[in-house]
Amino acid sequence: MNIRFIQPFSQSKNIGFEYNQCISELPDNCFVVLRDQDTLPLRSDWGAQIHAVIQANPDYQIIGCMTNRLRAPYQLAGGQFSNDPDISNHIEIANQLWDNYQTLVTDVPGVAGMCMIFHKSVWEQIKFDENSIFFDKQFCDKARKLKMNIGVARGVYLFHLYRFGQKDPFNYKEHLL
Repeated sequence: MNIRFIQPFSQSKNIGFEYNQCISELPDNCFVVLRDQDTLPLRSDWGAQIHAVIQANPDYQIIGCMTNRLRAPYQLAGGQFSNDPDISNHIEIANQLWDNYQTLVTDVPGVAGMCMIFHKSVWEQIKFDENSIFFDKQFCDKARKLKMNIGVARGVYLFHLYRFGQKDPFNYKEHLL
């Protein structure tokens, strides 16, 4: 299985354009693991986890993972937004989730752009919208319209800074504009 792990960054803040550009350069027969710059895998076998999740869940076209900070509660470990800066606590969460859920993926309406796993053929059908801060939601909306399955890998966890230190992280968007 060919899996490409990428973390594009856009100086112009047109992340949809940058994602499309980077993915277009990948081989046709590959899976793409797209990650935000402000995420951190906490297990040394994170890549092997991704491989196992893809292999165990062929019916899903887009897969996300669990995290500590995000707007969508169904992707939050324990369903709670975390301000905990102690990375050792997050390593423990990553280990517990993998021990408890392994490759289990459950249906969700969409996944956050902080981590999206899909085959390049999925991207070829829907691509990312350009000049939008809602590129991930729009990507998932287009996938749902095409009856694609979207899920969250319950056993895979990434630490996500997600506007760390901001008084109102849900509404702080200046860094995106």
